[in-house]
Amino acid sequence: MMTYASRVGITVAEHPTDAANNTEVERYLKKSELLDRHPSLIRLDVMNLEADEPRLIEGIKSLISE
Repeated sequence: MMTYASRVGITVAEHPTDAANNTEVERYLKKSELLDRHPSLIRLDVMNLEADEPRLIEGIKSLISE
């Protein structure tokens, strides 16, 4: 996917009780080291399931910022 897109952004909405355990997506990305090796191509934003509108906007900005 990263060879076809200029950037991939992933947002994970965690349930408050699962925040300490990380999601399957988070574990995969951390184990693969893709986030560290290709920070200009793939980004991850993790937020609480109950995030408000300002937090959603902040997350979008972090995914698309240079």
